[in-house]
Amino acid sequence: MTKQTGLKSPAKTGEGEEDEIESDLKNLDPDFLDSDEIGEIPESAESTPHPFAGYPLGRKVKIGSGEVSSTFLVILKDKDVHQDPSGRSVEHAFFKKDADGNDVKAVDGDGKFKPAVVASRKIINLRSYHNRVTVNPNGGEAHDAVFDRKIKVKNRGEMYCAVIPNPVHRAMVCFLIDKKGKMRVDKRYLLADPNQRNRLRQVFTGVHYQQMNAERLAQKHFADPGDQDE
Repeated sequence: MTKQTGLKSPAKTGEGEEDEIESDLKNLDPDFLDSDEIGEIPESAESTPHPFAGYPLGRKVKIGSGEVSSTFLVILKDKDVHQDPSGRSVEHAFFKKDADGNDVKAVDGDGKFKPAVVASRKIINLRSYHNRVTVNPNGGEAHDAVFDRKIKVKNRGEMYCAVIPNPVHRAMVCFLIDKKGKMRVDKRYLLADPNQRNRLRQVFTGVHYQQMNAERLAQKHFADPGDQDE
């Protein structure tokens, strides 16, 4: 005769794993903790993991004569950038170069270098490029993202982009805080690696948390009392 137990058959309940765990917990001695049940808090818990920790960088893309990870590229959606009239018909000097490609500079009697030797002059039009200067509130580091690089996109032709390796500055270009203190997507830009969008949002939220929280508190303070929950 088969001995009956108080345990339900996994085949009957369909919850075999849960039943087994519940049974094991009932069999533990409540007067003691097993040594493998306790543990120290690891030092890694002292800091919050960076949103881009372990993120696989996007594939290499040709930019000019080199290659850059697509994760670092932010593309300007609008191809038509306003051209500054002051850049028209500007005289440009081409300096004489030595065999190593360095500017040739004469030396005066005191051993000081004179201005570089001009090989030729030409009237050119200087193109205006879209750019964004971002400042990291945590540390004050500034970055000037100039959208002067060209990238080929199928069915769209050549588009201008900027290389922004730092995810903080990349996030500050792609997101913004509107007048109401809410985070918004800046519609002027595209990502060459859109898989990073959620991580960029986390970075932006982390950088601007204090500012966004202050805006929310200010709105609540100055809100119409009739609009607040009683």
